[in-house]
Amino acid sequence: MISWKHHWLRWLLVCGIVAGAGVIFGLQFYVSNTQLGGTSPASAFIYDQIFYWSTWGMLVPIALWVSRKVPVPSERRSRALIVHGLAGVAMGYLHAVVYISLYHAFGILVEGLPFSSESIVQGFFRLNLPMRIANYYLIVAGIFAVEFYQKYVERTLAASRLESELAVAKVEMLRMQMHPHFLFNALHSIAGLVRSGESPEAVRMIAGLSDLLRAAMDTGTEQQVSLGRDVEFVRRYLEIEQVRFSDRLSVTIDIDPAAAEALVPNLLLQPLVENAVNHGIARRPGPGRIAVTARRENGRLEIEVNDDGAGLPEGWDLDRDAGIGLRNTRDRLRHLYGADARLLVRRRGDGGVSVAVSVPVPGAAGGGPA
Repeated sequence: MISWKHHWLRWLLVCGIVAGAGVIFGLQFYVSNTQLGGTSPASAFIYDQIFYWSTWGMLVPIALWVSRKVPVPSERRSRALIVHGLAGVAMGYLHAVVYISLYHAFGILVEGLPFSSESIVQGFFRLNLPMRIANYYLIVAGIFAVEFYQKYVERTLAASRLESELAVAKVEMLRMQMHPHFLFNALHSIAGLVRSGESPEAVRMIAGLSDLLRAAMDTGTEQQVSLGRDVEFVRRYLEIEQVRFSDRLSVTIDIDPAAAEALVPNLLLQPLVENAVNHGIARRPGPGRIAVTARRENGRLEIEVNDDGAGLPEGWDLDRDAGIGLRNTRDRLRHLYGADARLLVRRRGDGGVSVAVSVPVPGAAGGGPA
């Protein structure tokens, strides 16, 4: 919600709106009164309306507080509408009390006011209460409109940052895939298969390497793709690594069909799996295992990449020690989901590392498993 107290220019804008509304409505009432034969000066109506709208200006913080506590654009919209309906009535009466109090306190300083105290009390409490309630709704609508515009600007800026980061991630991924060390290991494994007479395996690895590089080249600029599509890319990468490590690497990929359709940041899994291979399995002297799982639970997508490799160094900290891949992944999740995204890296009890990603699934109910 809007942090008004830190933006005095917004309060200056409120004062300008109040003064402008007082002049406009005051002149309107003056013209109507003149046409009906009244003789009160225009200044009296303008002063009266400035008093009226200044009172609403004083009550804006309360309307802002109610709007912050009970936003209408929420899942409990019916409840929010009921609360704002009651708040409109309460604010209407509160405005009448404050207005009349100010009128009596300062009215003596203004000559030629067109109304008596009795008519003010009767008129504003009985006849104009619906108008006051409508004024409250107008103020709340203005607050939500400003907030919606701010969020739109923030989303636009975040989308621009995400697009830039996606381009960087693609370049980094291509650099990794075309890195001489990676290609050397892949080609060395292919040569070993050929020398040992395992031509079908060599052909399969060549095809897999070709498919992987082609998929990297064809990766679009979408900021989000289905989890199933992201998993297929990772599957190609792991197939090549399995040939390279032979029986030292086993892979398990278990993706719930309901989770496969959920949208995730493009290239979300690749840096997580790459870390598991290079920093986990490659540093383990014996056979190792990588497991990728994904589930939809309670309106969220829960993804885990586990390995039983070398594990994390003593005292390792995500904020201080994470590499480029993990830092980029965390930042992209924050930009896309804000505080709703979680990235947790921890040691496994039996050795190795577990990386867990949890993000909300748009449109999913939060009451139970999806």
